[in-house]
Amino acid sequence: MKLPIAIQLFFCPLNTDLLDESSAFIVRSWLPEDEVKKVDRFIQQLSRDQGLMVRGYLRSVLSRFASIEPDEWQFEYGEKGKPRLTAEQFADTGLQFNLSHSGDWLLIGVVKTNGAIQQQGEIELGVDIERRRETTNIHSILNHYFSKPEESALLALSEDKHRERFLIYGRLKSPI
Repeated sequence: MKLPIAIQLFFCPLNTDLLDESSAFIVRSWLPEDEVKKVDRFIQQLSRDQGLMVRGYLRSVLSRFASIEPDEWQFEYGEKGKPRLTAEQFADTGLQFNLSHSGDWLLIGVVKTNGAIQQQGEIELGVDIERRRETTNIHSILNHYFSKPEESALLALSEDKHRERFLIYGRLKSPI
């Protein structure tokens, strides 16, 4: 298998002061009805605006890699809601992406594969961004991300060590 020909990362600010009415209108016009409904479900205006910005950034970043307008991108969703291009658009573009957001930042990773990689899943790109915090409440997410031995090891540490070990385990699980 040949290696990917391009991997790029985009750090995008989620500062809602950057989203004026005109920009919000344009981004909303790019979205199909199901995505508009997802954005509108957020209770807080800040969350709605950031949700809109995430979708707008993703579509505009992807359009840098292919002759597809932002409103023409089509996504499928995995069992945990992770978006990916439809099989048809992947076949046409060779693009895969991953995104992560935390606080006021969005990270989008895009990989453009060559013809040797024919199906989604033959290469997987994972990105993660985490805002700097002094502590992390690991208890609510332990059983979603870690094995029983990892969970036990984390809980055996003093609370001030949880965050550091949590981030180490997370990096070890990263697919790239």
